[in-house]
Amino acid sequence: MNRAIKPLEEYVKTFQNFQAENELSAEGWIQKIEEMPENERWTPEKIKEDIYEHKRLEQILLARIPESITVSMFKINCNDIRNMYAQKYRDIVNMEIHLIEGLAKTRNT
Repeated sequence: MNRAIKPLEEYVKTFQNFQAENELSAEGWIQKIEEMPENERWTPEKIKEDIYEHKRLEQILLARIPESITVSMFKINCNDIRNMYAQKYRDIVNMEIHLIEGLAKTRNT
């Protein structure tokens, strides 16, 4: 049994590579953008670039984490954590789109 568990321990260590995704918070990211000093505030164009970057990071993440993996005699469903991490990127994208909409409304009033 110990030989069967050892590969699982190694597999768990691979998720240490996703520390950035563990710490990522869509609300925190948007708050950071909104609280920038006036002279550093992002333009809609810069936010648009960031939207593309987060979409790219989501695709990389989805390519790196399989939906499931077999380790020794265990089949591990990675779908939940994979989707949770990907959702963080999608949430940032959606919140940034709303941020651009708000900036456009402010400029037009």
